[in-house]
Amino acid sequence: MLIPIRWYKVFNDLWQTKLRTLLVVLSIAAGVFAFGVVAESQITISNELTSSYLRTNPASSILHIDILDDRLIKSIKRMSDVSHAEGRGVFNVRINLGSEKWQDMTLFVVDDFNDITINIINPEQGDWPPPERTILIERKSMFMTQVDVGESIVVEVENGKERTLKISGLAHDMSQPPAQVTGIVYGYVTTDTAEWLALPYPLNRLLFVVAEKRWDKAHIWHVAEEVKQKTERTGRKVYLTDVPEPLQHPVEQFLPALMLIFSALAVLSLFLSAFLTINTISAILTQQTQQIGVMKAIGANTRQIARIYINLVVMFGLLALILAIPLGVMGARAISQFEADQINFDLADVRMSLLVVMLQVIASLLIPVLASFPSIISTSRLTVRETLSDYGLGSEQFGNSRIDRFIIGIRKIIPLSRPLFLSLRNTFRRKGRLIRTLIALTLGGAIFISVMTLRESLFYSIDIMIAVTGFDISIEFSRSYRIKNVEESIKQVHGVQHVESWGLGIANPIHPDGSKGDDIVLFAPPANTNLLDLDITSGRWLVQDDDMALVVTNSMMEHEPYLTVGNDLILDIGDEEFDWQIVGVSTEFKSPIAPTIAYVNYPYFAKIMGESGRTKSVRVVTDKHDSVTHARMAQAVETQLKRDGLSVKSNKTRSQEKVIFHERFNILTGLLMTLSLLMAIVGGLGLMGTMTMNVLERSREIGVMRAIGAENKTILQIFMVEGFIIGMLAWLGAAIVSMPLSRLLCYQVGIVLVQMPLFYTFSFVGLGIWLAVVIGISGLASFLPAYNAAHLSVRETLTYD
Repeated sequence: MLIPIRWYKVFNDLWQTKLRTLLVVLSIAAGVFAFGVVAESQITISNELTSSYLRTNPASSILHIDILDDRLIKSIKRMSDVSHAEGRGVFNVRINLGSEKWQDMTLFVVDDFNDITINIINPEQGDWPPPERTILIERKSMFMTQVDVGESIVVEVENGKERTLKISGLAHDMSQPPAQVTGIVYGYVTTDTAEWLALPYPLNRLLFVVAEKRWDKAHIWHVAEEVKQKTERTGRKVYLTDVPEPLQHPVEQFLPALMLIFSALAVLSLFLSAFLTINTISAILTQQTQQIGVMKAIGANTRQIARIYINLVVMFGLLALILAIPLGVMGARAISQFEADQINFDLADVRMSLLVVMLQVIASLLIPVLASFPSIISTSRLTVRETLSDYGLGSEQFGNSRIDRFIIGIRKIIPLSRPLFLSLRNTFRRKGRLIRTLIALTLGGAIFISVMTLRESLFYSIDIMIAVTGFDISIEFSRSYRIKNVEESIKQVHGVQHVESWGLGIANPIHPDGSKGDDIVLFAPPANTNLLDLDITSGRWLVQDDDMALVVTNSMMEHEPYLTVGNDLILDIGDEEFDWQIVGVSTEFKSPIAPTIAYVNYPYFAKIMGESGRTKSVRVVTDKHDSVTHARMAQAVETQLKRDGLSVKSNKTRSQEKVIFHERFNILTGLLMTLSLLMAIVGGLGLMGTMTMNVLERSREIGVMRAIGAENKTILQIFMVEGFIIGMLAWLGAAIVSMPLSRLLCYQVGIVLVQMPLFYTFSFVGLGIWLAVVIGISGLASFLPAYNAAHLSVRETLTYD
């Protein structure tokens, strides 16, 4: 079969300028690759996360009960609205990391490891079920134990007793938030081991699944209330009823919004790569204008001419696809595996999505064709006379615009050398090409600086919100103790400046329709506390005479939009309902998966809880506030409390909280940084393509300069300086564009991650890093074509067509 003659020209154009072809193909491939990676990983994570979570048969509701046995569980199972019911124990303990360093652990007691039907826990490694007096550790929290499987850990239970348990294996529990997010180790033992640990009533959680309408939260609350009433009729006490978001993994609450940001960046990278395609095809058309005239003179029409160059663009896209699709699949699998590892679930089915491949094909072929179509059509419509009178320099010549006259005026004021003036003049010679190159490099830089600003704003916001709490150490006890005894004990430690006792509890708001809302953590500091400096956005803070006053946070107002300052609110606390009045609203820096916070006055809270003069929680201020002092003082305070017979349940410092927050956000900023660097590469390819085309178009000018004695270093200097001028203009543009863009990014990511806009701080470090990157990109993009140009002979340049 004979190949049409026009295809010979297409293949010749591809082959004759290999570097130009490579740059265009790489630019298109980079955009398509980024789009494919984000789209494929988004589909994979969304589908696999949902299906993996549903395979655990997530609990519709969890009741916190004082005593649970098989008789009650079987009774709940027989209810018509319940399909599954199961008992489990949950205890807050600690493990000794050595040198009196302690790590919080949530210990789960499982009645029968071989018959788990709700919030299914799967074996990962080692023994299953764990032998008596051994423990399984959740696989993603194992690193926090600082030991290996087969070794032993010392566990301190709530009564202060310590037991040594061998780690007999690993478990996978997808129902728990990732350990790197919570900072908590998860462990699993049998009921026999729990009795040996002297845990009171090993089973204290009732998990059940509704028989129908599993997605309906109102229905679940209705059934939960029936289960609660049935439980209480047996004489048991229900402390708390928890209804998680139905059939939804906690991460799914904010994952779609984050993926939307990634998708926007990926689509933007596609359009950035289109600018290089426009530059390239415009340069080819300008260079081959006389060839087009010859083809028209021998009978070619506008449609045939346009088809040749559209085919050339399609070939660019096809070559890019050959690179982008396999690399995109590998990249998507790597990103999906990384995200799944962070969320803590297994990818059961990773396959290439036909929809994503089709979108990549469309993006690789259609976007470049649409981008270059106006240039192709306008050139194809030129008459024979117009094409044959063109000398391949195009219509964008220097000297006619205001910018050109401004540059000429500069030389009259500042004595620029001729090579420097040529570099400055040549930079603005092809203004359309320059603008497209600047757009690509400017946007790539603006996104890079914005991501750096987002990172600094996240950490700056963490520092501000931690500084809002003026204490250094937060301690919780296994039970309540007299305030006087606790504070006197802690004040004996050298370095302690202040001790303050707080109340602590869990509540659920009662909606107007009688249904319950999500958990609220109630903090009850003294009204005159100096350890809180909250930003009260509406209303006021607590005063000493307040009884039923409540200060809520912005996130609670979002979850309960019917509430305003002055409204009454009923809270269910410990299975009793109390009336409160909202007197103020403060900002709160929290994760979407964490419970919201509210503040009440300690005296009144202690009174209704029957804990007047007693406390289960204290805040400690130390004389120094660095991480080393925090660790040392936390250990010293706990040692003193134990010496005085006070059992510590949890001991955390501000430095530890800061590290946990940093771990949460490093993953996000790392992924965003990867995408921004990819866009910077696209911009760099655009600059290299521009410089390559500039050199090709000026080959005859180079020959003339060589003929009149120009040295290699002079020619190299002209093009290198031109590249640096473009780079500096792009850097300045990126600095300007990044300011509003970074503010928008910080606002959106803040709302998604912490329920409030971030405290904005512009990253001058990012600006400096981008300056160094631009200098590097400009140098590399300019050197190769400039070096080739400087070593062309006079004969090669004057015979160039």
